[in-house]
Amino acid sequence: MPAHNAAATLQRCVAAVRDAVPAATELVIIDDGSFDDTREIARGLADRLVVLPCQSGAARARNEGIRQSTGEIIMMVDSDVLVNRAAVAGLILAMENGLDAVFGAYTPLPPPEARSIATNYKNHVHHATHIQGGRRIATSFWSGFSAIRRDAFVAVGGFDSAVTRSADVEDIHLGYRLTSAGFTIAVEPACQVEHLKRYTSRGLMASDLFHRAIPWTRAMLELRTFRSDLNLAGSSMAGVAMFLLGVTSAIAAPFTSPKVALILAGALVGGWLWTQRRLIRSCWNAGGPPLGAAAVAYGAAFCLYAPAGVVLGVLAYLLRPKNRSVRNTVSLEHRSSSDGGLALTIVVVTRPVDEAVEIDALVANFPPDPRYEVLLVTSEHTSPKAWLRHGHVRLVLATDLEEPRERCQRGLDQAGGRSVVFLEPGLQPVAGWIEQAVRAGERGFLVTGGSFGLQATSPRARAAADAWFWQWRAQAKERWIEDHPTMNTVFDTAAIRQIGGLSDRASAYRRMSVFGARVVHFDPALRTDVSETFRHRTLRQRFGLSRAQAATMVAYYDNGLPLRVARIVHGTATLPFTVARRVYRTKREGTADGVYWRALPRIVVWSAADTAGSVAGYCARRRLEVPILGSAVALAATRHISPIMAEPAAPSNG
Repeated sequence: MPAHNAAATLQRCVAAVRDAVPAATELVIIDDGSFDDTREIARGLADRLVVLPCQSGAARARNEGIRQSTGEIIMMVDSDVLVNRAAVAGLILAMENGLDAVFGAYTPLPPPEARSIATNYKNHVHHATHIQGGRRIATSFWSGFSAIRRDAFVAVGGFDSAVTRSADVEDIHLGYRLTSAGFTIAVEPACQVEHLKRYTSRGLMASDLFHRAIPWTRAMLELRTFRSDLNLAGSSMAGVAMFLLGVTSAIAAPFTSPKVALILAGALVGGWLWTQRRLIRSCWNAGGPPLGAAAVAYGAAFCLYAPAGVVLGVLAYLLRPKNRSVRNTVSLEHRSSSDGGLALTIVVVTRPVDEAVEIDALVANFPPDPRYEVLLVTSEHTSPKAWLRHGHVRLVLATDLEEPRERCQRGLDQAGGRSVVFLEPGLQPVAGWIEQAVRAGERGFLVTGGSFGLQATSPRARAAADAWFWQWRAQAKERWIEDHPTMNTVFDTAAIRQIGGLSDRASAYRRMSVFGARVVHFDPALRTDVSETFRHRTLRQRFGLSRAQAATMVAYYDNGLPLRVARIVHGTATLPFTVARRVYRTKREGTADGVYWRALPRIVVWSAADTAGSVAGYCARRRLEVPILGSAVALAATRHISPIMAEPAAPSNG
């Protein structure tokens, strides 16, 4: 049972599993980087709890759980699914009859507490798709409520964690590979379970487009598998074509013969409704006229955006890197924790332009405390006032020519805490920052990035702060992301050292991604305010950092020329929309004061410099050399190792 932020449903779902499965059953729960109470709840419910220190996605989570399980038959249940005895018994009976894998379906409607028009429709479409045709052999797979033999799972390498970074089509991908390898998969439509997930109209469409149409199209092209199964029925594709032709005829009516065009449009739309008659009737019977009308409305919307998903899926396939991504390729078992007695090391990194009074103001936030140590990385020419008054602060000398990243590496080399966090003058911690930093290390995440308050009093300082830190502003929501500034970031000391530290410019998070899909936990409660002293940052620095980040992405993820061109076109074309979106969100969040509006022209210039730097990085002829230290990381980067279930799984530790 993989779980990500599932505190609201986990206890109820586990209770249903305990009631439905035989007594001699092992329950393994995988906490996929949850930042709610999922881990604490699961600890008292599971026979075995697997904790992932970042968000690795459903594929990686299930692989890790199965590696640490012992059963020969693996039953998979999502953490928002309520099973029952009849459904579980049906899957077990199917496996006893010689199948290699089997899966069930959702009930016609979700439980009453999860119902809404969008949720009812999404749930019922899933139900109707799985039960059509009755019990049958399938060519794909669904992992939400399913069972599979361990030997079959291991034989095809398990779920491919490079396919997805969240919950997309990793199960369909697995099903295609099982079928190609000669294993037998069946659908048991009588084995029905309840789904507690609640959808909005926007979420439903986003799920269809980004978590189904695009990755499914790419998966079919990569595996050369084009089978009409589940959502890919021929009538569905024909219906989409008729609906689009009908809409096109209606739009063209004023420019052609209106009467003929409208008659043709009506006939084509009517033909589409005929292809959808069973689903519409089924929705009507299950939920009455509202759900029947929703089937027509959502079905029509699907016909408009589904072709876009197919086109984008084809583009994603054509623009894919030549070699497999190195994300999610190193087993988390290789990560060793530090044995240091301190919980945290706070590294204050100075620059030659920093004033002693600014350094002193920052260090004064950290009084002596047995939980942490404070390191001040500075040059010999910096005034000693900043550290002589703080006897507990340990001085680490650097040269005036060393860049900030090199100074950060000096601090990392001297760090004795299990976690290490970096700060610089100009970033002032708010009240409670120390407690949040210590807690971030105790939660066991690989990386926790904090937020930045952008309320500067001058337009110049506000523009610089907004350009550097807007996406990590204090008003943003807690989530998993892929990148973050080095400053105000809590790193797992052992993990960051294992991938080579911070010495290589702008590539630490790229290298860290071998541990998981999204390695940075963004926590807005870990907040520092950007002060006026931040004004010394320049456009040239912004351009240079963006260029380095883009060049590093090209080098580390092996982006070919077509993908680099696509990134350049996309970044340039969307620049106005990106600026407009930032202005809209800033205004909606209530932080667009007078200083912000005066700073807006500068913000536009900073954004243009950011885009120009990225374009320059993608255009670079020579790729950056990315030093990769550690045997596991080197294997992932150079050999592009297969998914972690590729080798046979031992019963105890995988």
